[in-house]
Amino acid sequence: MVIVDEGGNEQTVRFAYPGQLIGGCAHGRAQTYCYSAEAVIGLLIADLANAYRRLHDLATATAHERLPQVLMEITDAHNRGGRGIQAREGPRPGSYCIVLPRQQLADMLGVTKETAVRP
Repeated sequence: MVIVDEGGNEQTVRFAYPGQLIGGCAHGRAQTYCYSAEAVIGLLIADLANAYRRLHDLATATAHERLPQVLMEITDAHNRGGRGIQAREGPRPGSYCIVLPRQQLADMLGVTKETAVRP
């Protein structure tokens, strides 16, 4: 999930993986859903805990400290069969090659593109 402010700045605030709830419907229509109320509440609690962790990380950790966490989230999503960001097995066992535009990496880290590519 990405939030864009009035100035056009983007911030990735949530990653969705296969099997996760990514939205809800509240259109006032009675429908049958594939989730029970208990399952939805459990997913929402997990999302809220993740949001608090991400907020804490953005407020307290440097971009270099957040980078490994973001890369691990990408590889975890890849291992679960997720699509979106391209990751493939790397040359060494347990390594990955990730194809990711610099601006997208910056958005995931909560920094400018210049900061994201700085060594």
